[in-house]
Amino acid sequence: MGKMLEAFANDNLLPGTRFFKRDSEFGRALKRLTDAESALLASLGESEKKLFVEMAGAQSLVNALTSTERFVDGYKIGVLMTTEVFLESDKLLSGGEE
Repeated sequence: MGKMLEAFANDNLLPGTRFFKRDSEFGRALKRLTDAESALLASLGESEKKLFVEMAGAQSLVNALTSTERFVDGYKIGVLMTTEVFLESDKLLSGGEE
């Protein structure tokens, strides 16, 4: 059985889970984000902090929904490309029509 099928069967396909090194580009960007958030929160009053947390939560949900939609669309495009390759594979065989 293929590795991908085994991973799928055992719930080991986790496209949302990522590990990263702190000195990677992502790690540095995350550090800048958390430092800026901490500085901003320290400068806000209680009502502004509540509003910021509400806004950040809404933005996080929008990002998650967009990410999921893009993942699904990308997967569909990949399947369509694969289907096209299989449907036109006879052209690659000796004597296939152009």
